[in-house]
Amino acid sequence: MTFDSFVTKWLGKKCDWDNAYSGQCVDLFRQYVNDVLKLPQPSGVVGAADFWTKYETDLILKNNFTKIPNTPDGVPKKGDVMIWNKKAGGGFGHIAIFISGDANSFTSFDQNWPTLSVCTKTTHNYTNVYGWLRPLSVTTPSMPDTTVSDFLAHNKVKSLEEFQT
Repeated sequence: MTFDSFVTKWLGKKCDWDNAYSGQCVDLFRQYVNDVLKLPQPSGVVGAADFWTKYETDLILKNNFTKIPNTPDGVPKKGDVMIWNKKAGGGFGHIAIFISGDANSFTSFDQNWPTLSVCTKTTHNYTNVYGWLRPLSVTTPSMPDTTVSDFLAHNKVKSLEEFQT
């Protein structure tokens, strides 16, 4: 699936990848990782900001994405994963997928921004953005595919609901 077809599929709908907490920004990211990037899932997080802070210790992130810090003149590329710090998203941060923009503002594919919203194309400035994760390859992941069962076993939980808590 292409990024554009992913946006078309989910725009205006609620994406609830793990069937817990009714459609969070992390759900949209995980669905993107699965459907578009075809990568195994990164480890569990408490909030979206943790994908940035746990980058060095999460081999799936580290082996499949380049971590790019936000700078005054930096501009992400379409498909990059934007990550906000914990000053956004009620202390959990936020995560979305970059569509287009420049060094002053950008449009991304978001869910739960504003709170409890469906998937939308949303315009942002770079306030509280840590930076972005750039997928290394959309076609060749450097780790094997992971099933939901493998994902749960790796994270030592019995269900996706338990994983989220």
